[in-house]
Amino acid sequence: MNRACTTEQEETVETLRVEYEAVQNQLKEDRNRLQAMVESQSHHSNPWWDLPIEDMSLDNLQHFKTSLENLKFNLVAAVQGKPLTSSVPPMPSSMVCPMPYTTVPPQQWC
Repeated sequence: MNRACTTEQEETVETLRVEYEAVQNQLKEDRNRLQAMVESQSHHSNPWWDLPIEDMSLDNLQHFKTSLENLKFNLVAAVQGKPLTSSVPPMPSSMVCPMPYTTVPPQQWC
């Protein structure tokens, strides 16, 4: 019975070690991503909204447009006192006001 208890403890320790290493690796990746974002921001003298949209890919433009539409929807909902949603289907383009030319850094898209 003592051997069974020791084996169970060893398995628990090994499981926790593997989980710890996974969390450490994730932390390292997050730190690297943060460092890359900080370096990227320091290389741009203009804010992202002043950068030309011609440099954006079609996917980034579509994602940016959807994000703006979601922001508009959430702002309207907040003003009307409705609960906010995090994933809102895109509004028809006929309902969207034209936006000024803006862009976001492409490295931030998931």
